Order: sequence, then structure tokens, then C-alpha cells
Amino acid sequence: MFQRRFWQKAISPAQGLKRKSLGIGCGPAKQAAEKVVTRRLVQSAEADSEEQINGVAAELKSPRENCVAAARLGSIFHSTRRLRAGLTSCRRCAAELLLMPAVFSRHKLANPVLTETLKACSTQPISRPPTFSLGDEVGPFQNGEAGQASIFVVLMLSLFLLAVLAFAVDYTNIWFVRQQAQTAADAACEAGMMDVYQIAGGATLPNMGFALGSAGGCSSYSSAGPTMCWYASKNGLNGYSGGSASVSWTFPATVPGVTPPPSTIAPYPFMQVSVSLPVTTYFATLLTASQTQTVAANATCGLTEIMQGAPIMILHPSMSGALTYSGGGALTIIGGPPRSIVVNSSSATAVSCGSSGVIDTRKGGPNLTGSDVGTYGGPHTAPGSSSGCYGTNGNDGLPAGFSGGTTGHWDWPASPVPDPYSAVAAASRMLSVTPLTKTTHSGGTVTYYNLAAPEMDGCPDTAPTNYGVYNDSTYWTCNLAKYGSQSWYCRGCKEYAPGYYPNGISENGNDVITFLPGVYYMDGDLAIGGSDTIRMAKACANSQGVVNTNSNTGNCSPVTQIAGPNGGGGGIPWTWNQTDGVMFYFHGTAKPVISGASGAPSSPRVDTVPVTDLTCNGAVPPSYLNLASTLNTNVMLAQCTEQGTYWDTEGDTGDSVGSIRGLLMFMDHGDTASPQLQGSGTLAYTGTLYFHSSTYATVFQIPGGTTNGTLIWGNVVTDQMQITGSGALTMALNPSATTPILKVGLLQ
Repeated sequence: MFQRRFWQKAISPAQGLKRKSLGIGCGPAKQAAEKVVTRRLVQSAEADSEEQINGVAAELKSPRENCVAAARLGSIFHSTRRLRAGLTSCRRCAAELLLMPAVFSRHKLANPVLTETLKACSTQPISRPPTFSLGDEVGPFQNGEAGQASIFVVLMLSLFLLAVLAFAVDYTNIWFVRQQAQTAADAACEAGMMDVYQIAGGATLPNMGFALGSAGGCSSYSSAGPTMCWYASKNGLNGYSGGSASVSWTFPATVPGVTPPPSTIAPYPFMQVSVSLPVTTYFATLLTASQTQTVAANATCGLTEIMQGAPIMILHPSMSGALTYSGGGALTIIGGPPRSIVVNSSSATAVSCGSSGVIDTRKGGPNLTGSDVGTYGGPHTAPGSSSGCYGTNGNDGLPAGFSGGTTGHWDWPASPVPDPYSAVAAASRMLSVTPLTKTTHSGGTVTYYNLAAPEMDGCPDTAPTNYGVYNDSTYWTCNLAKYGSQSWYCRGCKEYAPGYYPNGISENGNDVITFLPGVYYMDGDLAIGGSDTIRMAKACANSQGVVNTNSNTGNCSPVTQIAGPNGGGGGIPWTWNQTDGVMFYFHGTAKPVISGASGAPSSPRVDTVPVTDLTCNGAVPPSYLNLASTLNTNVMLAQCTEQGTYWDTEGDTGDSVGSIRGLLMFMDHGDTASPQLQGSGTLAYTGTLYFHSSTYATVFQIPGGTTNGTLIWGNVVTDQMQITGSGALTMALNPSATTPILKVGLLQ
């Protein structure tokens, strides 16, 4: 252990010499002298004077360091044989060891013996080249070729590192340009698809520079060119000087994993933009044999439908005054999404405000702190006195114009919103359905209603009118076993059933009108006068929704006792469900004209309606609606659906029973009549009012006399809206996912 440590300390670190065996002789020498020299080299504890070393060196005509190395080697190897090897080797490389002269002084070498031994070794030739064997140790003495392999390895590593560095420079530049190309493709694709989205919303874009459905490419990148080219040049291609860029686009029919919206909304719902850029390379040319490489990037984007809370939508694409409120008219928004009204018109006066008119969204939005009004054309700022919108509104005492609360804003420009119901099928199959309540009486008179006794099919009228001419029992929808001789009691509510109404429904008395759940196909107006009360019929239940189908004591009328589920037949009772509702489909020139009046039958003559009837699950409506636990008003409920549209027994749509109040009123796209809600009474509707014609001519009118008692918990989608002459409408918008809304998305 001592020898190994000593030897390690003697080796110069710069040499990096290995431990091996040195089996080499340096010629015949006297054995006695060898033993003496070895013994003295190993056993001596102190050296003689330094003059002895100098003397030996002079005799041998060898550098002093050689002798020092020889003595050192002898003391370490413990053998004469290795001493000789050491003496021979030290003559070649001892000068590199630079051992301290103190070695001789430490070992007290005898000058005569050392001289004799060194002479013997120095005068003999080397008998054979060095050999090495495993297990022996070698000191820091190699032949003259030592280190050549190291130099070669260092050279190769240097070349390799230089190549890696060179390629890293080229391919880092390629990666950077690839990111530029992807950024340009993404921006171009989304910008182009926004044009497609606006066209779907009815906008006209004459300068967009490309044709829907036609593939193309960029020949210039100015603002006058195609939208995709302009946006690519400003997002990734700006300042690019590596060569000529290429930008092209196509309109794929499908995208894997993505469901397109209906073709009636967007015939070309997808777009793919490809961008390629040439990159100059230097070192990579050694591999590719080309001084340029082309990097490419693709982006696919499209229109998809998602269910979300929707704003009031005014669809006309260009009309001035598409939304008009004046003469004290007020539109109040409660709840709903962050943007509560969107006006698609491109006119700079798309929204028109007259004296004392107000849009109040102070309680709008998901947090009830205010919601936005967005207009595509204008005005750029909320209407005010400078535009003729002045005074104070008589309904809520607010200054004329717009009141947005703490978080509501007037947004311009706001992208047009495509019609979310344009693909909903017409209820055409209901043309063949005859209402179950249609009756031909003994005098030949035909009516489309029957008279339901109090608490029969939910009739809430506790003191029915004597209908005079209706003493004919063929008018009655009464359980005579229950009411006996009180035939007058059988003349309660006027009850209608779903089906086809060629002349519409017209009521203008002092009656209670009830509608059994289902779809009503109207080829004439739904005209309900101001002295009538409108309610939902509840098949085989009382006015509070308690079902009793007993043929003697129950609440079924002769119609619902055997009508089957949803009135579809089967001979069993038709029973009320929480999800029940109606949908009125207006065809031709038909329209709703509904007037609520304070003189209409009400409590105590008419039972109130539990407020839980408004929801699909029987829960209490949100507290911000400020509704009482019971409603003493006109009530109409849309069907609870899966997709927010409607369903009927004839299968006109693919919708079904669900948790979303769907369409309450649906005007055919060829119907240009103007629906009206008016009167001084109160109205409570749930569902969506959809009034859109293909020519954008439908005007939803809320004229004077309509009070703040009119509440629509749902939505309005119409071509135009006019609120005039102190008319007032309160809209409670739903922030939940209830309406299919078109969105632009980056898909791939």
C-alpha cells in the first residue's frame, strides 16, 4: 500500500500514465551488485550528500535527473530486475518526471555501488521491447508514441461538436420559421372564418376578397386582397425575408371528429389554410444537397354549434332602426349572458332611440350587475340627447337612452349573430292532426274547443260563465257522474287541443282559455282579447297539478280520459307532466296578437298558478325574477326539450322531452306578419319567441299600454323590434346552456 501511494505521488498528473507491468531487462549485470544496489535503495532511510548524486551523473554522462529517477524506481520496485528496467526507461523519460533531488539524500545511496550498477545498466543495450502483462504496475514511463490517440480523439470530438453546432444553427432557424408559418396560418384561418361567420349572420362583405367554397391563394398581401392574405402578412409573415411565402386555402366538406352546423346556416362551415416558407440553410446543405428547405404549416378552423345562454337577437342585416324604442318604451333585461342584446344590422343607426325610450340592463348578466348591448353597424356610442333620445322614462324613471349598471357597456362593433333556429323544421306534419276538441254540434256548428268543468284538466275557473247558447250538452267536456244535474257547472274553461287550426283561434270575451300541451299549427291568428285569461290545461289533473284519473271522481275530461299519452291515442288517460308545454306554429300570414287586460278573470274567481310550474323540474325560479309563490296572471309555457326547439307526436323534429323550455312561438320563414304583445294586463311566458322571415320583414311590436307586468322568461329572436308608446317588456334571460349558438373555433 505504501509503495502504491508513493508511486502515485511521484507521477506527474499531466502524464495520465497507467498502472501496468513492465517486464524488461537491460542486459546482464552482476547479481551481487544488483542485490546490493536494490537492498540499499530500498532499505536506506537517509541519503548521502548531494555530491554523490552529481558524481554518478558525471560518470554516466547522464543528466542528473536520470540518476535521481533510477534511484527512485529502485526503491519502489523492490527488485533488481525492475531497477534495471527503471534505469533504462528513465534515460528516455525521466526528464519529464522532474523528481526532486532529495530522493537520493533520503535513501543514503552508496556512491561506489550505485556507480557500478548504473554503469552496468547504462552500457548494456536493451534486449527486447517492453512487454506488459495484467497485474503488474507501470510507472509514468511510456514510449515516444504516447498521446497520439488522445490527440486524435480530441480532434474528432472537436469536429463532431462543430458539426452539431452548425446544424443546431440551421435547424433552430428552421424551427423558428416553422413557428412563424403556424402563427400566420392560424391567424389567416380564423380571420377568414370570421367572415364566413358574419355572412351566416346576414352581413354583406363585398371586400372580403374570396368566394365561399372556392379554393384560392395569395398573390398579394395588401388590405385590398383576401382577408386571409392580409392577416397572414400581419401575423407571422410580417418582415419575413427568407424568400417567397405561399398562402393558400380550401373549404373541406368535413373535419374528423367535428359535427358541422346545419347547411342552412353555413353551407361551407370549414376552412383550411396552408402556409409555406423557404428557409436558407448553410451547414444542413451537407445532408440535403440543397441551400433551401421549405417549411409548411396548416390550420383548420370552422363553425360549430354549442348550447349556451343567448341574448335577444335582432336579425335584420342592414335596416336603420332595426331596434327602435321611443315614446316612453322600455326594454328591461334581467339575468342572462354578459351580452344581453345583439343587433345585426350594418346601418350606422341600427339602434334608434326616441324621446323617453330606455334600455335597462342594470340587472342583466350572470352576476346581475349589468350586461352589454352589441350593435354591428351603430351607433358607435349609446344613444343620448344629441341623437334625439332625451327625457325620462315613465316606466322606471330612468333617463332616456341606455343604462348598463356597473358592468354593462355599449359595444360597437359587435359581430352579427347567426339565426340559431334557421335549421329547425316546420311543424308541417301537424297539418294532418285534427284537434281532439273539435266538435260538430247538433245544429251543425263546428267548434275547436270543448267546455271543461272547474278542476277538470286543470281548469282554474271556479265560477264559470253561463255560455247561453251552449246549453246543448254536446259542448260540454264534463264528467256527469261527478257533477250530476249541475250541468251548468260543466261549462267552465274553453279548452283547446293541439292540431291544425285552419282559421286560427280567436277569443275576445271574459273567459278562461286553456291549451292542452302539444303543437298548434295556425293558418290564422292567435288572437286573445284583453278580457280573457290564458292558462295551460293540465290533463287529468286539478289546477294545482294533482293527477286523478278515476273515471267517477277524477279530473279527466271525456277527451283526456281516453286520449292516451300526449293525446296520441291508446284508450288510456292522458296525464299532466311537469315538462308539458305548447308551441304555436304560424303559417301564411298568421301571427300572435295577445292583449292582456286588468279586467280579465283573476283570483278569486280563477285559481292562481304555482310558480314552480314555470320550471321543467318543479324547482322554484331564481329569486332575482322577484316572482311570488303563486301567479295571478296569464301563463303560457313552452315544452321542456333536449335541444331547446320543440317536438310533436308526428316527429317533425328530432328533439324530445328534456330540461330546456324550447320554442313557445315559431313563425314560418315565409310569414311576414307582425306579432304583437300588448295590453294593460300581466303576461308570464316561458320559452323563446322566434319571429323570423326569409326577407327579414317580421316586426315584433310591443305597443303602448303594455306594462311592466309582461315577463318573458326565455328569449326573443326576431327580424326587427319596436317598443313604442309607453310599451314595456321585461326579459328574464337564461344564462344557462339553452340555445344553439354558432361559434368560430380553431379545430386543428
